Amino acid sequence: MSDIKLDPTQVEVLKSLYPIFKREVYERREQLTRIGRFGIGFNLGIMMLCFLFPVETGIPALKLYVSIAILILSSLMVYQMKQHRHRHLLAKQAVIQIEKALLLFEPGVYLPHETLYPKDWSGYQGSRKELTVTGSLLLIVAGLTLLTLWSV
Repeated sequence: MSDIKLDPTQVEVLKSLYPIFKREVYERREQLTRIGRFGIGFNLGIMMLCFLFPVETGIPALKLYVSIAILILSSLMVYQMKQHRHRHLLAKQAVIQIEKALLLFEPGVYLPHETLYPKDWSGYQGSRKELTVTGSLLLIVAGLTLLTLWSV
């Protein structure tokens, strides 16, 4: 068991900070997902417009401008997703620190001979899988949108 003893004021501070950081963790993950879905939907919408209203081959400048806009917007969305992921991990680390300070991972504090939370949660650093998958899908759909724009 930990040798750290918290006074009631410290416990109250931790208890007031905990829901703030916990909410931040969930909100950042939701924002990351929302940006990815919006970016994929945006590119699919442009792709459908390319099929419904093909740009005349005599207007290559329009295709170029639309291509640049697609690349810029998709890149900005992936960058924004990276920022949200980084902030998500910072908030998650703060939550874990608060949980450690409240001895939620210490056996015998809240439950006899057991920890309240699984021990492996105390070292969670997060995976990049969600960002990698969503960001990759966004860039693949953007590439397909560019391919459609230039082939129709």
